[in-house]
Amino acid sequence: MFNRSKIMKAAWALWNGHYNARPHLERGFEIEEFAFYLSIAWRNAKEAAMSAKQARAAAIAREIENLKYTTLRTDVDAKRQRQRLTTELVAITA
Repeated sequence: MFNRSKIMKAAWALWNGHYNARPHLERGFEIEEFAFYLSIAWRNAKEAAMSAKQARAAAIAREIENLKYTTLRTDVDAKRQRQRLTTELVAITA
C-alpha cells in the first residue's frame, strides 16, 4: 500500500535538510533523531493517502491532543479552542 522506499527517502531528506540548514553543527547520526524524521515522513504519507475530510479530521485530532501541553496562563483559551475543535470534528465525522 505505501511505498516504503519513498518514505525512507523522504525521512533522509528531512534529516539532511536539518543539517544543511545548520552547517556549523557537527554532523552525527542519532537514531532517536532520525526516528523523529521517519515518523514525520510516515505521517505525511498517511495524510497523502487520506481524503480531504479525513485529513482535516486527523489534523483537528492532533490539535486537540496538543492542547494538553498549553501553559496555565492560556488554559481558558485552550478550553474554548478545544470546545470549538471538538464541535468541528463532530460535524466533519457526522
